[in-house]
Amino acid sequence: MGDSGSGKTALGRAPLLAQLISLQDSAVVVIDLKGDMPLFQTAQNGADKRFKFFTNEVGKATHAFNPFGPFSSDHISLNQVCEVF
Repeated sequence: MGDSGSGKTALGRAPLLAQLISLQDSAVVVIDLKGDMPLFQTAQNGADKRFKFFTNEVGKATHAFNPFGPFSSDHISLNQVCEVF
C-alpha cells in the first residue's frame, strides 16, 4: 500500500512479473486498469513473441480473444461447457 506515484509497481510488481515471465512454464495475465506503460513494456520485453495484449481504446491495435474457442471440441459436451461458465 502507498500513495499514487510512490513506486509500488516499479519496486514490487514489475520485478515479480519479469521473474514469472522468465520461467516460461505458464501463462501470466496482467490486468492494469491505469495503463502503466513501464509495466506494459516489462511484460512485452520479457515475453518476446508470445506477448499478446488487449485494449478497448479506440484507434489502438489489439489482439482478438474468443473465450469460447477452447471449448469448440467434439470431446466436450454443451453441458460441460456451460458448467465452466
